[in-house]
Amino acid sequence: MSEYIKVRTQVELDKALVREGVIPVLVGDGTFTFSGVSSSPRVEARGSSSPTVEARESSSPTVVAWGSSSPTVEARGSSSPRVVAWESSSPRVEAWGSSSPTVEARESSSPTV
Repeated sequence: MSEYIKVRTQVELDKALVREGVIPVLVGDGTFTFSGVSSSPRVEARGSSSPTVEARESSSPTVVAWGSSSPTVEARGSSSPRVVAWESSSPRVEAWGSSSPTVEARESSSPTV
């Protein structure tokens, strides 16, 4: 069973990612960076949060947006982030370089690519 932990900073995120079975929930409007081959975690944005997720190099994080959250996902380098939008969330995805993001819209979500 997964444990959800709220994180507000990159340091808190990094600590949560080393724990087995933990899914970080990005709170607030901070910036969180993923880079490297081994960086393919699942994170979530909930409520009215509006974090920025930077996927760099060959990282492939999965960002799940819930509620009225509006995360910005910036895909750079050869990254391949996956964004899943649920409920009334409105994630924004920006692709740079040779990145290849994937976006899934569910329910009444309204992602922008």
